[in-house]
Amino acid sequence: MKPTISLQSFDLQFKAFTEFLNEKSGVPFTSFASHPYLEDEENYKFDLHRIARKELQAGSWTEKDIGSGRIISSVIDAIELKENNIVRWQAQNGETARPHHSLYLARDDRDKSVIAETALYRLYCEADDEAVFAALIDIFGRSYAVIAYLFFIKDRTRYLPIATETFDFAFELLGAEFKTSRQCSWENYSTFTGLIDELKTLLTRALGGEVSLLDAHSFAWILARQMRRADKLAITPTGNEPSLTRNGSALDSQNLHTDNVDEASFDKWLTNIGKSPKTAKNYRRAIAGVMSDWAVKEGWIKDSLFEISSVLDLESMAKEIAKLPIYQDRNTIGKGMYAAAMKAYRDCLADVSGAIVSEDIDEIINRRDITETERASMVSTRLGQGRFRKDLIDYWDGCAVTRYKNTRLLIASHIKPWKIASHEDRVDSFNGLLLLPNLDKAFDLGFVTFEENGEILLSPDLENPQALGVKKGMKINLSDKHQENMAYHRDNIFRVNQI
Repeated sequence: MKPTISLQSFDLQFKAFTEFLNEKSGVPFTSFASHPYLEDEENYKFDLHRIARKELQAGSWTEKDIGSGRIISSVIDAIELKENNIVRWQAQNGETARPHHSLYLARDDRDKSVIAETALYRLYCEADDEAVFAALIDIFGRSYAVIAYLFFIKDRTRYLPIATETFDFAFELLGAEFKTSRQCSWENYSTFTGLIDELKTLLTRALGGEVSLLDAHSFAWILARQMRRADKLAITPTGNEPSLTRNGSALDSQNLHTDNVDEASFDKWLTNIGKSPKTAKNYRRAIAGVMSDWAVKEGWIKDSLFEISSVLDLESMAKEIAKLPIYQDRNTIGKGMYAAAMKAYRDCLADVSGAIVSEDIDEIINRRDITETERASMVSTRLGQGRFRKDLIDYWDGCAVTRYKNTRLLIASHIKPWKIASHEDRVDSFNGLLLLPNLDKAFDLGFVTFEENGEILLSPDLENPQALGVKKGMKINLSDKHQENMAYHRDNIFRVNQI
């Protein structure tokens, strides 16, 4: 049965939406185009589309460009825009974790370049969108956000960006039995845009004026994000607020958060990255004090900003706080101190958690060689990686070998490799070391390991270790609980006279 929006649910949420906008700005909601809150929050998508199209320059492409790298470079430029918060393209978790990393690989490989640029040329210069969607899955995997964004650039009157869990929740609010999470396909995307088009029709009737597809997209987004966070949603016909789940699984939105960073941890993190004790104290007080007070007064949180454990939630909250006149005045007087404190807290939260987001588990979710039970277990374990990193930071208090303190440059490394470790070992802090990147890579590839007493062992295969900053005499403090995993590393990973 084709999913559809419930008229009763729409009427309830539309009324709540109207009240929310009036409360936010004091201006009655009569149209999307003229409302100041919507202009501030959502109009960037129109600008983003225009800027991305300009970067793309698809109108100048010819078939002779296929395989040259030019098309790929243009698409990368259209993705990596500072205005683009739709696709998380920044390399916060390493370059290979970028959702469009396959484009970089293809640009440097003639055969892959031809395949990728053929698909992209067909997307923007031809009309067989269903076949192109399948071709893009072959390039990007089932990275729904990237593929949807590329279609959105093509035509914003027909195609839209997607954030799967956000829209799954929005559709549940609106009574539509439809999921996008783990469902990246042309059929699913067509149904998604069809539901937003249906929502556009309902909004047009309710307002008695023109509503664009992007306006309807913004309506659903604000329901699922801003209004949910502010507790301004209408009660559903069942009397409950829908739960944000991954396709009916037990993985709710809370599981996508890491443990909270408390005041002491934040203070320590600031000191470790080189901030003075005075600056650390000022930043901590700004977050725990007046900025938390402002957010409490607005009804956004119950007690403290340190309650927030999701980078995404903190970014949304920071955006709201930055609009407050009192924040703007204080930040000006303080010469940007409040903005710097909020940015530092965001960076701390991202660093400690590893900035795990739901896209990180797509590869596991889309595997076909494992059972549902195995998949659920592996997803749960992957979600635990934020806690794993935090535990290593707490335990080692810097690089395990050099004692270097800035955790933003340190990697949470497994002793017994992830791919062969049990689910329990993958999140066990005694199966981990916190290491600088050069040591992490050498350890991961078996060029170094550690004796029972913690002394470093260098593989004969490691050429010029001094150039890497690796030398005999280095030592770590291993506990009894580390020994079994380290013994495995010495016996199975460490390179002894390998060629």
